[in-house]
Amino acid sequence: MARSADEPASTHALTMVAEGRSRDPFAVLGPHRDAGGSSISVRALHPAARQVSLRLQASGLLFPMEPVAPGLFQVTLPSDDEIPDYRLRVVYRDGHVAEID
Repeated sequence: MARSADEPASTHALTMVAEGRSRDPFAVLGPHRDAGGSSISVRALHPAARQVSLRLQASGLLFPMEPVAPGLFQVTLPSDDEIPDYRLRVVYRDGHVAEID
């Protein structure tokens, strides 16, 4: 049975994406509302990153993302509203910083 977008991603699904073996990486990557609708998890794959944070465009608030698999980062935001407009702030291993869509 296919995983609904509202269900948390399994460790297996996260590992498959991190290893480049997933047939549907966007079932895991990007924003996904939780089953209760009170939060949104955002996942991003950046294998060369040392650190990734999510910046909300409306407020400028920065939320550090946690590594959940090699190169795969996640943050959970409280939200009863629409998925917010955000950018990712990526710090690479050499110290270079980039803010990307």
